[in-house]
Amino acid sequence: MTLSMQEWIFTESFGRYTIDLGDSNVTPLSAADLLGPDALRELARLPLGYGHEAGLPELRAAIAARHARAGPESVLVAHGAQEAFSLLIRALDRPPRSEAIVVGSGWSQHSALPAEEGMKVVTVPLAEDEEALLAAVAKAATWRTGAIVVASPDNPTGWSASPALLEALSEIAGSYDALLIVDEEYVIDGERSVAGLNESVAVVSGLSKLHGLPGLRIGWCVARPELIARCTRRKHLSTIANSVLCERLALAVLADDAAFRRRAATLCGAGRAVLRAWAAERGTVEVLGSGEELPFAWLRLAAGTDSLAVARAALRGGVLVIPGEVFDRPGHLRVTVGRDPAELRAGLAVLTDALADPAAVRQAA
Repeated sequence: MTLSMQEWIFTESFGRYTIDLGDSNVTPLSAADLLGPDALRELARLPLGYGHEAGLPELRAAIAARHARAGPESVLVAHGAQEAFSLLIRALDRPPRSEAIVVGSGWSQHSALPAEEGMKVVTVPLAEDEEALLAAVAKAATWRTGAIVVASPDNPTGWSASPALLEALSEIAGSYDALLIVDEEYVIDGERSVAGLNESVAVVSGLSKLHGLPGLRIGWCVARPELIARCTRRKHLSTIANSVLCERLALAVLADDAAFRRRAATLCGAGRAVLRAWAAERGTVEVLGSGEELPFAWLRLAAGTDSLAVARAALRGGVLVIPGEVFDRPGHLRVTVGRDPAELRAGLAVLTDALADPAAVRQAA
């Protein structure tokens, strides 16, 4: 990896852009967008105690209600889906579970976190042929495997696993007493979740992406109760509990979940249409994959184009996009579409100029 996401977002880009087409979530909302004046005043009077280490019981019940096969005892609230994933990895029995199989994911945390915990990471590339992908995972799995990790939908490609593939992966995990961890951050409809499919499955998700609330830092994992208890013990040793303010706001969000789904669908649909029209005009940019409901798109640039040079040129123009280098896929860009169409068009106008920047053109020559 030539450049990490952390370096690109927080070191090189922070404070240098006014149009954000980089973060992979729909336009963020404010607390005032979530609550009316009376509810905001009531929230301001909330005692700032510790809450509960596993999450407020009402919030755990609301999250469980989104999953047909899970109860509150199977839910742990965390500081985003990323902490939820971290807790699951840390709760694995190691040794002897010293390996993690990561299916394709360009999202670096899926590999970096198990490696940071001392696990060997075995990567299985994504494949459109699910039978071939399944065979590759089956070949990689052993009694040393602690977890099989898959993001569906995948960031940044938008690839999604079929229900049959996820069930088959869970069977492979179960045959080795391992865990299938499914990152469902971009699954907004709980009815499509595989949570509770069997005891080998754990899912992570949250309110960051399609709800547009990354600053709320509310995520969760859903797994068998015994595993949730182990994760909760590890959470208690680090962050103890989530903010009660954030959990109360999350309750308000989930109480009106359908409205957030409609908002995301509207923003993503309109934004993807704008992006496709822009790409068609360029003729040198290809929009890859489907993922109509996703707040981002994966773009392939003309052969030889230096995608990092393009992203840096866009940044000089005040627009953040994500270069493919952070996913070990140079020649690509990830661009957010879950934005107001006017803002998206303004950002794409800057990106048009960036694609013609001498540095990118010179690199491509």
